[in-house]
Amino acid sequence: MDRPSPAVIAAHGLFAVLLLSIPPKWASLHISGGLLMLALLLARRADWRAPALRGYLAASAWWLVPVTLAGIGQQLTGMETASSWADLIKLNLRLLGVGLGLLLLFQRGWLTRRGAAWIALGALAVIALSGHVDWVQRHGADPLAWPRPYFTGLAGNPNPYGTFAALGLILSAGLLRARPSNIGLWLLTALLLTAIWGSDSRGAVLVSLTGLLILFWPWRHRLLAGLTLLAVALAYSYVLAGGIPADELGSGDQRRIEAAWFSLHRILESPLLGWGIDAFRDLPGAPLNSPHNLLLDLALGGGLLALAGWLWSTGRLALMLERDGRRETRLMLALLAAAVVAGGIEYPLLNSTHFLNIWMLVTCFCWWILRSEA
Repeated sequence: MDRPSPAVIAAHGLFAVLLLSIPPKWASLHISGGLLMLALLLARRADWRAPALRGYLAASAWWLVPVTLAGIGQQLTGMETASSWADLIKLNLRLLGVGLGLLLLFQRGWLTRRGAAWIALGALAVIALSGHVDWVQRHGADPLAWPRPYFTGLAGNPNPYGTFAALGLILSAGLLRARPSNIGLWLLTALLLTAIWGSDSRGAVLVSLTGLLILFWPWRHRLLAGLTLLAVALAYSYVLAGGIPADELGSGDQRRIEAAWFSLHRILESPLLGWGIDAFRDLPGAPLNSPHNLLLDLALGGGLLALAGWLWSTGRLALMLERDGRRETRLMLALLAAAVVAGGIEYPLLNSTHFLNIWMLVTCFCWWILRSEA
């Protein structure tokens, strides 16, 4: 067996550091991201013609370009909440610089599909285990305290911690379909299930159900099933809860409903340009620091054209994954739908370090698997 080259070892190590750094937002996240961007200097002309890089670049541009142009328009019109140049540059570098750098590692063969999958599982296992360890360190082994306060782990918050565990559960379940006798995968699945339970995150449960439904749906039209569950999740978060008296809702639920309606009204006031990245918290009367919804965040931050571009590019990618029909692309479709549900009920897209990196990684893998040979 040939020994891996230094480039292969470095690429796999860099990918591991990137994944482990996302939940706690360590400085190593920026260092590894910067190194991935520097890797683009090694790209040859043939690399830029690779289908995966071109597909990812075009799909991201459908909504990144409108957000960037809207930000420039906000600056030129003197809007107080306009996207700063730093925010616009940071957004483009995270999505395009890091994402394309990662795809270049795949393209050159320095990062393999198998190696990336097992590194991702290992990183997600560490993240899940960190919640258990952190809880025991803070509260001991008293069963009466279980599971509150909730597991937070490296993410420092139960909701993103639960989201990472949910995505890990979907990935583990997808690999188990091909390796049902792998004891390690079964143990990891059990660990991730306890992490989701310990986070007590309703969002993590919905994210898990979405991915697993698409992954194991026995008939065709898995995409329709996932979109139906997404609609149910959004209705649960906003429409249905809106008909419940405020005194019967948790304060967090009520404030998110208020944030959603507040966002809709402000979007109608500036539908073309939006109000700017991270503008929500600076708008008078904002009930929260963000709309906690990627669709509202896109329209509010970059206008309705950015939202339309994102819907088009994401919908097109989902349809391509659905029509491909391979087991690997079904897993990618499950992860993509799960990420959409996570953003729809919990996260903004433009200014969330956790979710922006999740979206970048999921879509990178989707394009690489879609454009690679079976």
